[in-house]
Amino acid sequence: MKKIIILPLLLICIYGFTQVEIEKKNILNTTPFKYEKVTHTLQGKLNPKFYTSIGYERIVNNWSWKISIQHSFNKIDEECINCADHFYGKGYLRENNIFTGFNYRFLGNSKFQLSIGSDVYYSNVNFSGDFEGGIDGAGTRINNNFRGLGFSHHFGVHFSPISILRISLISSYSYGLSWLKKVDGKVYVQNTESAYAIPEVKIGYLF
Repeated sequence: MKKIIILPLLLICIYGFTQVEIEKKNILNTTPFKYEKVTHTLQGKLNPKFYTSIGYERIVNNWSWKISIQHSFNKIDEECINCADHFYGKGYLRENNIFTGFNYRFLGNSKFQLSIGSDVYYSNVNFSGDFEGGIDGAGTRINNNFRGLGFSHHFGVHFSPISILRISLISSYSYGLSWLKKVDGKVYVQNTESAYAIPEVKIGYLF
């Protein structure tokens, strides 16, 4: 009789211990898409952009440290309907970015969370294309290389439908110094650069 009672109790205890949810401290993530405006393009408009990226985030209480590497190559529609004597056509934007910084999570539960954060970034960008138009109608060819260094600030909404998955929508604004070098130039010319994304989509695996 004792064995009959003890065995079910033991099985119940084992099942209970295996169901304890251990808080996950690590996230591997990727950013497949941004709707973003950057100063590197001809018209500086919001454009859909697709990325290949990998990132890591380490969670400590409500804080987390993160790092990510992003690569993209996107065709940019450079058209300005209400602009006179402007250049227009298709541009090509190639980006390689590195971000690292901190997040703080607040006003959340296990499924929904909000966060704010800041990063420092380094970017290597090329924008090129053959464009028509201009004052004399002769068009122009652009092939510019940019190296950028600056800060990015962001606000995010996170949703976890299951414990190992996190889907994030992030709005961000970046500002920094940029060094421009044209293909026929010999030196980089310093300027400023900025970008904002509304939204950036991020998908993460928690473990």
